[in-house]
Amino acid sequence: GAGEYEMAVSGMAVPADVVGRSLRESDFRRLHGEVIAVQTWKGEVLSPPDPNRALQREDLLIVLPRDGGVKE
Repeated sequence: GAGEYEMAVSGMAVPADVVGRSLRESDFRRLHGEVIAVQTWKGEVLSPPDPNRALQREDLLIVLPRDGGVKE
């Protein structure tokens, strides 16, 4: 209906070239989209994620795509 929106988010593994680097250092937002949460290998959910935390290979990134993922 009017004023209703769907937002597409997706889970993605940490790309190999980003492992050990932070979201800020890797310029992740510009390249891949906005990370709205990080799920660690322990199951801990970091939301909002710390932009300075080094990402681990085992992390799962919850990402809002670069196009915003919003559909009317």
